[in-house]
Amino acid sequence: NPQAYYNAAYGLYAQIFARHPLQAGSTYLLMPDGVLSSLPAEALVMDSSYQPAIGQWPFLVKQATISYAYSLRTWRLQVLTHNSHKGFSGFFISQAQKGLPGLQGVLKEKDLIMPAIPNGQWYVDEQASSADFIAALQRSAIVHISTHAFIKKDSLAAPHIMLYDAPFYLFELGSLPQHPSMVVLSACKTADGRLVAGESIQSMAHAFMAGGTPAVVAASWNVNDATAPLLMQQFYEQLPAQHNA
Repeated sequence: NPQAYYNAAYGLYAQIFARHPLQAGSTYLLMPDGVLSSLPAEALVMDSSYQPAIGQWPFLVKQATISYAYSLRTWRLQVLTHNSHKGFSGFFISQAQKGLPGLQGVLKEKDLIMPAIPNGQWYVDEQASSADFIAALQRSAIVHISTHAFIKKDSLAAPHIMLYDAPFYLFELGSLPQHPSMVVLSACKTADGRLVAGESIQSMAHAFMAGGTPAVVAASWNVNDATAPLLMQQFYEQLPAQHNA
């Protein structure tokens, strides 16, 4: 029901931002608390006039650049974190495994972003092992992963990312001595999770940032097989020309 979404998105925008409108071309850092941690502010719309063409909607992301931090302390650590890592490592698991469906858009995503990333390291299906993923997290500047991911409220199991041979559990991040500059989680609901009092949303994005990665790209909702590859293609094509991921 796109119109119901639009009306709700505008209502939230008006309630939160109308008295202090965001300025075009500006960059804003948001540090939400409680249930606001689950609100993707960039997906709000800034005008009450609904129109059916979603491509014409006045999304807030078209007005300003939005990024998030979990506290002033975590934001300061993000800003001050520097490492000498170089290169790109991409993990793409398309095959059905252990009762999970295959992911039709994963290989298309790899093929579309490869031209934008010279000299990248590419791990596809059986090459995308948990050991290689752990190694890439400690040596690469950017780690991209496109696969199934599970948060705590999806399953009784601990939150994890499915590699080809085994899951990577988020608690394993705590034992890594080094971390990449950016992790791109091209998987479902990686910015979603359990709401913990005083800690906001315990998501995969939160876990990587708390572990020492200063920038994480994640999804609040399910990833669409058709559009995600195109979105990632445009992201990596424009990344070298931007100062802010």
